[in-house]
Amino acid sequence: MLKFVCGALLVANLAMFVIERGEPAGHEPARMKNQLHPDRIRLLPATASPPAPAADAPAAGVSPAAAPAAATAGAAGATGPAGACIELASFTAAEAGRFEARMAELGLADRVSRREVPTPSSYMVMIPPQGSREAADAKTEELRRLGISDTFIIQDNSPRRWGIALGTFRTDEAAQSHLAAMSRRGVRTARVEQFGTGPARIAIQLRGLDAAAEAQVTRARAEFPRQEAQGCG
Repeated sequence: MLKFVCGALLVANLAMFVIERGEPAGHEPARMKNQLHPDRIRLLPATASPPAPAADAPAAGVSPAAAPAAATAGAAGATGPAGACIELASFTAAEAGRFEARMAELGLADRVSRREVPTPSSYMVMIPPQGSREAADAKTEELRRLGISDTFIIQDNSPRRWGIALGTFRTDEAAQSHLAAMSRRGVRTARVEQFGTGPARIAIQLRGLDAAAEAQVTRARAEFPRQEAQGCG
């Protein structure tokens, strides 16, 4: 009898255990119930997608400081160097034609351009305006005491009025030589002034010369010894 009572109590306890725990853990409804936990669900704010890398960002391994230099070097390589520019001034029309023909023989005709340069018709060695006729007369008397009598007072209505002319010359070289002679005789305030406009001279420029082309031009200049080369302005 005692065994029967113990067995009945064991069965009753087992039944109560099953009722309290619900379905066995291996069954699908119970596993879903244990997994969901609706009281623990939280909605999180959406996060922005990471920005795409910039198209012009420097490549890996290249420092930001080096990137502009690389871009500049690339641009220079695409366009190439500008080349040297040489100007030879003061050709006559005939000389300019001969020089341009020589450049064409060297294959440099497309590098040549010319421009006209106005030239003065005369050069005067003079003492600047003295302000009045009386002052000009006084300066002329000083010149006579130095032994300089070949002078005249400028009396026109130009800005040179009441200046004193010491000589007029066709070339700047002759005028500069006379100015030096006046200085040696004690005249300290004289200068060279240009007058009028004479026949235009021609300046020739050669642009975009590489080293080989520049050497060709230098050799050709030997045929025109009066010309001096200078950089283009």
